[in-house]
Amino acid sequence: MNSDLVCDLMSVLASIPEYNEKLEILSDFRDEDFLKLIVDYAYNPYKTFGIYNPPLPDEHKEGVFNPETFDILNRLIKRELSGNEARDAIDNEFRRLSLKSCTLLLNVINKDLRCGMNIKTWNKVYRPGLIPEIKYMRCSLPHHVKLDEWDWAGGIYSQTKMDGSYVTATYFKDEVLFHTRQGHEFPKTALKKHKSIISKFPKNYQYQGELLVYENNKVLERSISNGIVNHLRQTGHAPAKYDIRFIMWDMVSMDNILGKAFAAYRTRLGRLKSYLIGEDKAVGLVPTTIVYSQDEAFEHFYEQLALGEEGTVIKEPNSPWKNGVSKSQVKMKGEKENELRVVGMTQGKGKNAELFGALMCESSDGELKVNVSGFTEKTRVNIMRHWENVWLNSIITVRYHRVSYTEAKGYSLFLPRFVERRFDVLKADSTKRILATNDK
Repeated sequence: MNSDLVCDLMSVLASIPEYNEKLEILSDFRDEDFLKLIVDYAYNPYKTFGIYNPPLPDEHKEGVFNPETFDILNRLIKRELSGNEARDAIDNEFRRLSLKSCTLLLNVINKDLRCGMNIKTWNKVYRPGLIPEIKYMRCSLPHHVKLDEWDWAGGIYSQTKMDGSYVTATYFKDEVLFHTRQGHEFPKTALKKHKSIISKFPKNYQYQGELLVYENNKVLERSISNGIVNHLRQTGHAPAKYDIRFIMWDMVSMDNILGKAFAAYRTRLGRLKSYLIGEDKAVGLVPTTIVYSQDEAFEHFYEQLALGEEGTVIKEPNSPWKNGVSKSQVKMKGEKENELRVVGMTQGKGKNAELFGALMCESSDGELKVNVSGFTEKTRVNIMRHWENVWLNSIITVRYHRVSYTEAKGYSLFLPRFVERRFDVLKADSTKRILATNDK
């Protein structure tokens, strides 16, 4: 297998919306060491190249990857190549390669093979842990946790649930690297101020939080802000009129993440707070209060809803950090949100006659079907222009009030509306998970 053939395979995978079908195709390539090597360079979050989206030349030859290609990548990782020297080396290699191999190298450098796969799915193709994952601690829902057994008398943290884009800032090897939840790295040119501030904090820690986007000192809705953050991740830049802030709630040692150490949340939060005192507003601490009963927790929850926030997260002070769902932190939300797959569109009427009416969406198992609306005119135009190559079979977040059911139509959602397209999620929620979200 060579780089041209890998590029062809990635194109095939990109054209297939079904996750299991992708895995079935890749089962024939499990023993291809060259493909495994390409995947590692592209998705290993700790192999970074210090450059993003270098321009492609107008002319190409017929070359494929050779040892010199990987030597360039390794020298970029070690930062033996940087600045103009790095750009020149990449440009020269681009000009030696065929168009397919050139495209593959660009995608490797950009840390995304653009085939609808992520670290977790590649590890399923090969073996668990082959590619290091960006570990992530998820919240439980109230009905999954015995809240009556929590030490309310000793105090429980209640934090505003931030409505932004989850990221981690990992400080190691004298460099601060920002990653999305799926492990995609932000370009070197992105978030320079934030990286500079965090570089004054302890090394070998991961700082966890969300990016919020402000305009005129007012936070933007997630449907707008996440698009700006995604543009920042793709290009390394965001329009100057936007103020991007990194609001954090945890700092976790790399040893803790690897399961070699333990620190209670009160210790982690206290340390993080001490480092943020007096810092630029580009970084901050999530608003946190202490409640001493479930009634107080719900009171704080409703206060945040009244302020226009999404809800709260309550956390036990003695809780450890873990990769996966934690029963020591619980998400409290008003309206529900779930991820659905876009499978079609309805005919528009009135002012939308030349566009569309609603997006037809389904759960991963197809048992829940609903037509989703709530789009701005700008978004409607974007959907029509990029329907087949961007929106069809994409994953979107839908906000709604409750699940409905009739024998004639099955499961659906009451008052659904579009929130955002999810660039970091590859699979829609199942009906079982959606029902669990509503089981409160």
